[in-house]
Amino acid sequence: MPSSRKNSCNETHVPASIPEDKAVSDDSSRTSSGSDGEDGTFLEHPRGSVGQGRSSISSFSNPQRKISTGSRKMSTRRKLSVPLAERINRQHSQDIDETLHDVSLQHTQVASVEKKDFAQEVRGTRDINNFLQKSEVFLDLAEIEISHIVDKMLGMMMKDPKETVTNQELKSLIFTDDTYTQLTDNIQGTISKGGKYYDWEQTWLCSAVTIPTLRKRHVGIARLKHRCNLGQKAEEVRFFILILCPSEVKKTKSALETEDLMRRLPYYLDDYKDGIVGPNTIQKTTATTLFLYFSVILPAVALGVLNSSNTHGKISVQQVIVGQTIGAITFTLLAGQPLVVVMTTAPLALFIKIIYTIAEDFDIDFLAFYAMIGIWNTFFLILYSFFNMSVLMKYSSRSTEEIFSNFITIAFITDSTKNMVKTFNKHYWSDSCYPTTTGNDASNPLASAITNITATTAHQVHPHECHPDVCFLSLILMLGTLWLGVTLFDFTKTPFLNKRKREILSDYALPVSVVVFSLVGTVLFSGVQVKTFPYNPTSNVFQVVNFGALTVGSVFGAMGLGFSLSLLFFMDQNISAAMVNSPDNRLQKGNAYHWDLLVVGLINAFLCIFGFPFLHAVLPHSPLHVKCLADTEERVENGYVKDIVVRVRETRLTNLFSNILIGISMLFLGSVLTFIPTPVLDGLFLYLAITALYGNQMFERIMLLFMEQAAYPPNHYIRQVPQRKIHTFTLCQCGQLLVLCAFGFAPWPYAKMIFPLVILFFLPVRHMIIPLLVEKKYLSVLDGH
Repeated sequence: MPSSRKNSCNETHVPASIPEDKAVSDDSSRTSSGSDGEDGTFLEHPRGSVGQGRSSISSFSNPQRKISTGSRKMSTRRKLSVPLAERINRQHSQDIDETLHDVSLQHTQVASVEKKDFAQEVRGTRDINNFLQKSEVFLDLAEIEISHIVDKMLGMMMKDPKETVTNQELKSLIFTDDTYTQLTDNIQGTISKGGKYYDWEQTWLCSAVTIPTLRKRHVGIARLKHRCNLGQKAEEVRFFILILCPSEVKKTKSALETEDLMRRLPYYLDDYKDGIVGPNTIQKTTATTLFLYFSVILPAVALGVLNSSNTHGKISVQQVIVGQTIGAITFTLLAGQPLVVVMTTAPLALFIKIIYTIAEDFDIDFLAFYAMIGIWNTFFLILYSFFNMSVLMKYSSRSTEEIFSNFITIAFITDSTKNMVKTFNKHYWSDSCYPTTTGNDASNPLASAITNITATTAHQVHPHECHPDVCFLSLILMLGTLWLGVTLFDFTKTPFLNKRKREILSDYALPVSVVVFSLVGTVLFSGVQVKTFPYNPTSNVFQVVNFGALTVGSVFGAMGLGFSLSLLFFMDQNISAAMVNSPDNRLQKGNAYHWDLLVVGLINAFLCIFGFPFLHAVLPHSPLHVKCLADTEERVENGYVKDIVVRVRETRLTNLFSNILIGISMLFLGSVLTFIPTPVLDGLFLYLAITALYGNQMFERIMLLFMEQAAYPPNHYIRQVPQRKIHTFTLCQCGQLLVLCAFGFAPWPYAKMIFPLVILFFLPVRHMIIPLLVEKKYLSVLDGH
């Protein structure tokens, strides 16, 4: 029977409010024996009662003094009541602000569920038996908190390797708050007798939650070892039932990519509407479109220049832009997760260089060999999709994603630094800028003068070899683009202007910084010849490669390279998609790992037969795309300000519009690129690298290695994990990052071929080796979303 006792610990007794005038008068009389300070505050007498007693005695012996003392007290009370009232009002306002800060709103809806006797139905009895037989039963659980009970049950219920949803994603849907104390949806019994008595059945509690990304239903039934207080109206729970249901969308029995498609189809029209409808949505969509336009087209042009140099013009800048436009628009229209950004990347450019080197070494037609490798890559990606290989990404934890993200950050910083070093080597540190013989020879003035004239003449003959102004302007443009972009990106944290204007400046940070410093470099300092992008379009780019030039041996040789390339696609595509689908982003429409991998494979099969470069999901563009479309707010948790994503506009329009603009840009790209100096692109790379570190817990924990312990922010892992274990886990991540950099930046081209295998190797390292150094209970805190 439910308990009718009232839990005094859960009840809050609110005292009645005191009228302000009475409070003022009472406080004034209580403190009248004190003295007021110069600032209007009250200073209580340390021995007030004794002082009052002496005053009474003296006034009794002297009636005249008694009258004067009384009038002096009344004047003092009038004098002191004004600042006291102000102080009370100020304290009252502060109490209201603190109360409003701690109060949140929740929508609670109670509905009556009709009882049904399943014993009267043959089908119902069979369903109940099937329900119980496939349930996970837990006996005498010792956990006493609802979050720990759910963790224990999920650990046993979600062992199906075909399920791609993580426990952290499930908990974000099971609970309504970040502290995991309040259930989103629950079923509970009530007791009513004659309409006069009403109470809750508190011995059992059931939580039934719909999870759109589940493949099948999972049920857990737990009998607790002791009666537990699991919250209001559930103070003596002994049995807890957890039911996780898939959505009502019909599922097929085929491969998971079909299920991904069927799960996302009901939201297809909403993907377009969500980019238009809603407060502040038009402005967010416009700003994000421009962000994607600049952050994609400039790196695409730079990588096109790199590919053209590596392949001696076989893959040009124009082919990169055309392939980007066709591939990205197709992916946007067909993808299950439209927030993922696809483009060609630096690792793909390095892989293309390896293909060209092998083709030259074995005298194979490069474009035909390249296309055959792309077709084998598509073949393996289709196999990965058909056999549901993306379920392996459930073993890819936050640490693996952050290691790869930080590697991309280091790659961006390294590329920008290399370009600047090349500029200084050519125009400032070159030997031609410092003649070997300078100065005056006192013993032979004629020879000294001739030498100086010769050095000056040599400098004038080769003026392009020594231009210090180009070096320093390039440095200013790179650092200026970075500074202005990051400053505007963080403008929401400043008190200037109003909230809406701060958000607009933050949303347009990247395009504004690129345009401003492009004009600075080409207009304000037009006399300085800063390097710009070359662009030489051709008339016919849609030309099918000649497969007839390949031999049987080269076709099967391409299979090995295609398999290695498919691993790079598999890891990059899924890690980028996993960072987009992170529970921190609070996305509502689900993921589509298998379907997106299939779509990317088919797109690349089409692109490679025309000699267009490969493309797949890219970091850090994809998670930054989500941030641009998100509404965030700052919340204070234990004195630490934390940015929380409130809502993300899950739309296809930003990806679609930005790539349409890239396609239109080909009409005037040759004239526009002359106004964009290459150092601005280096600054853009640095901007992407720096902003990608925001919210990166691995980077935050690396910073802890250089901070004193008293200055540690009160993050959840700092409060729950010993300091030594935090540093041990961080150093393990740094070791893996160094290994990844060793292979990624190796000077030997063939070493980069095993780069995808290194990333894949991190999965068993995380689940088999690191738990030997850090306990699993700490890993769940450090490595959880």
